[in-house]
Amino acid sequence: MVIEVSEFSEIPSLCMKDYQNTLALGQLYTRSLRKPESSMYHTQNEMREVLDLATQKGLRRFMETTAGAGLFTRLGEPAPAVPSNAEQFQEQIDAMAADPQLVGITAQPHFRHLIYPQSFEADRVPYEEMKRCVREATVRLRGWPFPLVENPVNGDVFVGETTTWGTHNETWRFFTSGLFADFKAIGDWPNDWDSFGGNSEAAGNMPAWFPLLNFTEALEFAARLKTKLALAEPMVVRFEAYNIAGTKLVVADDRRSGFHQDYIYSAPSWRSEEVLITDEAVLSGTRSLAVKTAKRLLGRFGWEGVTSDLLEGIQAGVLNS
Repeated sequence: MVIEVSEFSEIPSLCMKDYQNTLALGQLYTRSLRKPESSMYHTQNEMREVLDLATQKGLRRFMETTAGAGLFTRLGEPAPAVPSNAEQFQEQIDAMAADPQLVGITAQPHFRHLIYPQSFEADRVPYEEMKRCVREATVRLRGWPFPLVENPVNGDVFVGETTTWGTHNETWRFFTSGLFADFKAIGDWPNDWDSFGGNSEAAGNMPAWFPLLNFTEALEFAARLKTKLALAEPMVVRFEAYNIAGTKLVVADDRRSGFHQDYIYSAPSWRSEEVLITDEAVLSGTRSLAVKTAKRLLGRFGWEGVTSDLLEGIQAGVLNS
């Protein structure tokens, strides 16, 4: 009698019937490793090799099947890079910055206030609730709201609004992912009336209080938005500035004397460290976080005399409690 046993792939082939002295019920028959015959007798080492072979073939078939379905790469091919949470948010930020409709802001010296959850979920916020979320999280610490919400436009995955009124040249967008991005132009500011520095305004001036107050409002908005979205995870906030090479600090306050020398930023851009808005920060307040971030930026202008007490005094004198 000749017994043909095909080489198994995932599971061994077991005998289903007894047959005289030739077949045994429940016995595993495979090709012998010693010679070309099917045999029921195996040593421990032979059985281990047989099971290893089965495992390898089963894994190979699984990988080929999933690769064909587009779930994994084939053996030997590098796995595709999976975008991180930050990279997916950055794609939305970059797309907004590249919008030609916003060139009136992005081509000028401007700040970007970027607020988003730690994890990326494309449809985190229901579209029909987005405008209400922004309105109810709006901050009013010095008259003009952050952000201004009057007649937001509807995009595919965002709502947003652009404002050009006086010194307020800004645009914001709130995405279904939970990303809130606000771009705000620095604008045109004259030299201080009694400035001891030079008169050059090649790249424009920036009030020293400008980043401080805007950072303060943005961080407070982030805390309110975190509460509104009921996020268990921290909210990430970071600030960026573009086209600011040659920008000079001014006091921009008629009640105060100007700087005694020029403080000028030399690099084309600036980016803050990430600020995490935790539940503790929501309860304790975010103004100190704004002071810390603004102090770092102003120091990059060469202003060595800037202190936390000075910036906290500006907050107390200008902002509502």
